[in-house]
Amino acid sequence: MNEITFASLDIHPDVLAGLKSLALKPLSPVEARAIPALLAGKAAVVISPTGSGKTFSYLVPILDTYARDEKFCGIRAIIVVPTVVLGYQVKDTLNRLAKACGFERFSTYFYASQKETETRSARPDVAIVTPRLFRPLTRSLDISTVTRIVFDEGDMILFDGFLGEMEEACASLPQARKSFFSASLGSQWLTAVKRMCRADEVIDLSNGRINGANIAHILVDLRGASRQEGLAKVLADPIVRSGPIMVFVSRKEELKEAEAAVRSSGLKYMSIAGDLDKRAINRAVREFSAGRAQVLVCTDYASRGLDLPSVNAVISYTLPKDQGYYFHRAGRSGRFDAPGTSYVLCAKEDLTDARGLQRKGAAFTFMAVRKEGVARVKSAPQSHLNSTQGQNAYLTKAIAQAKREHPLGKVKPGYKKKIKKAVKVAKIKHRRKIIRTNLGKKDLSHGV
Repeated sequence: MNEITFASLDIHPDVLAGLKSLALKPLSPVEARAIPALLAGKAAVVISPTGSGKTFSYLVPILDTYARDEKFCGIRAIIVVPTVVLGYQVKDTLNRLAKACGFERFSTYFYASQKETETRSARPDVAIVTPRLFRPLTRSLDISTVTRIVFDEGDMILFDGFLGEMEEACASLPQARKSFFSASLGSQWLTAVKRMCRADEVIDLSNGRINGANIAHILVDLRGASRQEGLAKVLADPIVRSGPIMVFVSRKEELKEAEAAVRSSGLKYMSIAGDLDKRAINRAVREFSAGRAQVLVCTDYASRGLDLPSVNAVISYTLPKDQGYYFHRAGRSGRFDAPGTSYVLCAKEDLTDARGLQRKGAAFTFMAVRKEGVARVKSAPQSHLNSTQGQNAYLTKAIAQAKREHPLGKVKPGYKKKIKKAVKVAKIKHRRKIIRTNLGKKDLSHGV
């Protein structure tokens, strides 16, 4: 199949020259599908794995519109993002691209707080805003000139409960073309999103996956070790520490625990949490991007919005409450088809969540914490599987039935052997039932 380049698309010459100056690679599959659709004025729902090029898919059409009418006065586009971190990332990328195109008068502004929506009166060409601040923005600025609304990482906006704000944004600008970009979108949401955006086209390149096949998922059995000890031993692995690393925690309280483990490993690190200001966030990202810090410790607040192509490994210190967030963590590695690895520290209480992730596409291989470090193992955490607590109801019932068939009382010769054989038969039947169930569901071959 021939590679598609930006030059083959109907893009304004100034924008094309800017793209060439950045020495970009040929279009990714999502760019090759989404950019022509948006250039043609279509409203689109775009679903594609993390790190596949979704951001450029909507920024290029926005700049193409600007290039065709630079004298236009007013806000041309609004980009709605779920987090402040992503907002700054999109703003920086857009400004860098506009500068490469030679658009000296082009302006973009990220409204990161209520105060900024109320006090900033200048109208940028592109406004970036979080869902919570969309309504205050419309009260402060004239948005009647807006011709395009983009929802970036739209599923995260939905996860956070902002469907009402999204619908309000679309209803307030009926003339604007709406686009929804996401790494995942459940079938329960697709119809509502299509209706909200009045989508002309749905571009789904996910193949049911949030992450690309280039990302390896590894479940690390802690085997009774603390999470801090487990993290330190994973960080000591030569393969893990061969490149930049991101460590994710689910709660801010866990941040200090993870930081202590990273310090003990001797690696330089920076941290990002939701309550940091712009300066602290930018400094952390800058130090990490420049290689002056090898580890970035962050909450899920940062799992979307950090486009760091060179991340070698992602480590989940704890799993997020929403399993979808795990795949967006993993997607910080393996950007643009580069190989990446996602490690999950697995304690006994994580077993159910690990099974859920496996069913959703995390094809886990396994490692275990040992005295000397971490090592590959062939199967899932057996110590968890051997626990009798919460034992499968079918197996428990079968064993009870076997014992009823050989009740206590007068013990006949060979009683113990008969009991042992009956229990063994019950377990064999139980295993066969699991295999039949998994084959029926087309489940993964390595159960956890």
